[in-house]
Amino acid sequence: MPTNTSLLDLPSVDTFIGRKSEYKNLSQIIQENRIVLIEGFSGIGKSALASYYALNKAADYDAIVWHEIQDDESAISIIENISEKLKTQGQGFLHNAIWGQQKTAISTIKILAEQLRRAKNLLIFDSFEKFLDDNHKIKLDFEDLITELFKSSFNSKILLATKVKPRPHPGLLSQYTTFELKGLTDQDSTDLLSELGKKHNIDLDTSSVKQIHKITGGHPMALNFVVAALIYGDSLQFLLKDLQNVVVSDVAPHLLRSLYPKLTRH
Repeated sequence: MPTNTSLLDLPSVDTFIGRKSEYKNLSQIIQENRIVLIEGFSGIGKSALASYYALNKAADYDAIVWHEIQDDESAISIIENISEKLKTQGQGFLHNAIWGQQKTAISTIKILAEQLRRAKNLLIFDSFEKFLDDNHKIKLDFEDLITELFKSSFNSKILLATKVKPRPHPGLLSQYTTFELKGLTDQDSTDLLSELGKKHNIDLDTSSVKQIHKITGGHPMALNFVVAALIYGDSLQFLLKDLQNVVVSDVAPHLLRSLYPKLTRH
């Protein structure tokens, strides 16, 4: 099992607030299912929840690998990256089997599946939407990898975090379970705004907090952006008026666009 969590290369969860019921539900779903897809808006907290789960459940796994998918990656380069991270946690089978060997994408994918059969690992793919094309279907370059991971039988668990709902081949739909992550509860929004307010010496009364929660839908990134806007000189009255006609899913991007000029000047 991972004994040194610094080896896990997980995103920070220093400001992780609330999500108790979501964490409990996710833990139960992962226990009952081999592959779980965490779906939600950008900035809603998918990566934070996945990281929080991994840190708290590290003792349940032989190794934990976090991989954020990049635009220019291939299936082989992804598996090579996974092999390096597994090696640092005492699992060298995958690394030894693929490095310095003549290999194809198919053979490398099969070896990864064998590694996942050999141990109870947790494999987390962040930004899973980068595996998808414009129609939200699995890109051709990754079809073999995803099909093998979804259909193979092994003891390991796989977490996928995505802001886009995939439309895989019908034969793969039954192979995973979706966990939809929504905004924070009213109380969790209050706790987050309270902590951010104390950190930046900003006093928000109960009425203001409720209005902010309603407008942002409890979106954690949007809440952080609201506080950032207050820090950089916007009044709460201006923000509430500016956001009243913005749909919840667009609040964070809208705030970021207005904040960007101010942030780049500092």
